[in-house]
Amino acid sequence: MISLFAPNYSREAMEAVSGLMATGDIYSSRYVAELEEAFAAYVGAKYAIAVNSCTSALLLSLMGALPREARIPSITFCSVANSVIHSGNELRIVDETPVGRAYEIEDTGIWDSAHEVKHRKDWDEIDSVCYSFYPTKPLGGIGGGMIATNDDGLVDYIQRARMHGTDRKSYECRFEVAFPGWKMQMTELEAVVALDQLKSLPERDAIMEGIRLEYGANGIFSPINSQHIFGILSNEREKLEKALDEAEIQHSVHFHPLHLQPAYKQYASGEYPKSELWGKQELSLPFHEGLTSRQIEHISNTLKEADYGKV
Repeated sequence: MISLFAPNYSREAMEAVSGLMATGDIYSSRYVAELEEAFAAYVGAKYAIAVNSCTSALLLSLMGALPREARIPSITFCSVANSVIHSGNELRIVDETPVGRAYEIEDTGIWDSAHEVKHRKDWDEIDSVCYSFYPTKPLGGIGGGMIATNDDGLVDYIQRARMHGTDRKSYECRFEVAFPGWKMQMTELEAVVALDQLKSLPERDAIMEGIRLEYGANGIFSPINSQHIFGILSNEREKLEKALDEAEIQHSVHFHPLHLQPAYKQYASGEYPKSELWGKQELSLPFHEGLTSRQIEHISNTLKEADYGKV
């Protein structure tokens, strides 16, 4: 089976995780603080605040924003819609397909950058950017997320909000509760792996770009330039999925249109031709550092033999 995704953790990261598990030192925040400093420098922001997922990053950023209408693309993951709703903002779904790249949750100043980690120069023009360290992502760890910002006030709010609304540090038993918050802080386990992955991110990005080019050399091209997803468009998706299954090649879809989901129909209005076409045609192929030239050739030949009806 050629997997859609394969983890790639260094020996140093795994040894560090083992050491933390042996001592039980899971919430000391030593590695969390180191990761926050290194990540802020990497993306060019003044601050970075570590949390337990990109979903939490989105929710806390939206909780720190004034209530407003938040417009999100129909082609994105459901966590974005859920975060808008749970934060008390008004959700509106629009006909956009920003797969694999960062995009603004319109009219909030908050960006969802779950699929890419890059240096930015426009930090004074945005409120915050939210990142994911889910294992399949470019900076794929064992979980966790990050909020990057230049906003001093937002930093103070999120640092407390992720720790039950307190100013608590690590295992301290004396603290003040400023407001009702959540348990959304990052663990040392997540931080030490993400920190290790961050150090090698440029080299791994170069490997992924090489794999993208190798697909192209085999005649398979993606309409998106993503650090995370290699998706193709096909008018014969069901036929293609069957051929890939028979060839033992994993695949997925990024993403199913939100406006067609029962939970979000009330937030949709008008027509969604781009989103619905994408939802019918997109198919994601294996895209990870462990892919070999032989595997890419096998995937490519399977697609060609299936006459997949590329668009």
